Amino acid sequence: MVVLKKVDAIIFTGGLGENYSALRESVCEGLENLGIALCKPTNDNPGNALVDLSQPDAKIQVLRIPTDEELEIALQTKKVLEKNRIKNCLRNL
Repeated sequence: MVVLKKVDAIIFTGGLGENYSALRESVCEGLENLGIALCKPTNDNPGNALVDLSQPDAKIQVLRIPTDEELEIALQTKKVLEKNRIKNCLRNL
């Protein structure tokens, strides 16, 4: 386990993190003394883009980042197929 000296950001993603403002609010509640302050109007605004949910004067960013699992699966598949193609080419030399 690694101990970090500071928090760079809090990221909410995936089904719950992206879609449930009450969850994000609950997680961030009481963390103001750590520099984490959620902007309620921005948090309550639905959307599917990367959004900074923190108040302008917050020391630590709170971000909502949409996921794209299908794209990640496609990229990983492409990487595996390319490795296999290179291995097959080397075998045929």
